[in-house]
Amino acid sequence: RISYTPSTTTYKTALNDINRILSKDGLTDRNREALIRFYNEAKANNITLLTRYQYIRFLGELSRKVGVKDFEEITKDEIVAFFSSLSNKGTTVNTKKTYVRSFYKWLNGGKEYPPSVAWIKTKRRYTTLDNKKILSPEQVKRIILKANNLRDKALVMTLYDSALRAQEFINLNVEDVQFSEHSGKIVVKGGAGDKTGSGVV
Repeated sequence: RISYTPSTTTYKTALNDINRILSKDGLTDRNREALIRFYNEAKANNITLLTRYQYIRFLGELSRKVGVKDFEEITKDEIVAFFSSLSNKGTTVNTKKTYVRSFYKWLNGGKEYPPSVAWIKTKRRYTTLDNKKILSPEQVKRIILKANNLRDKALVMTLYDSALRAQEFINLNVEDVQFSEHSGKIVVKGGAGDKTGSGVV
């Protein structure tokens, strides 16, 4: 059983769903153990709970659809048939393919993609932002001026300058912020790839 201290109702719901998925019939003992190890390693690497939940939910679905088989025994043809049975919803299917590829590479010791998933091609999708929906530097300055204290000012300035996702920012620890005499550096682990950024403080 996986434990977590939820901070929101959404997190608590996700955690309950994860435990429900892992306790359902249709998962072999080996698959259940693999999913728990994968979950714990993802957590240790600061992958968000909601992302871990999506992985567990979809991989559990794959395991049950194919039948009572360990992940290592599922063939390329069975995975092809599984994806062919999904409704083609573009980004959703592409994300699921990414989950399967990443999981199987992890299952293979992180060395390479095994033949059962090496055929999977994923497309990187880019979203064009509307400039009208992006805060201008002047608007950000007004937000900073309206902030009630130094902490809030620092939060706004860091988020704006770093372009971190909200969850990436929340996951930061004290040791991830490194200062030198005239500048500072933030090291971000997990999320959309590890990032390191520096700027004048």
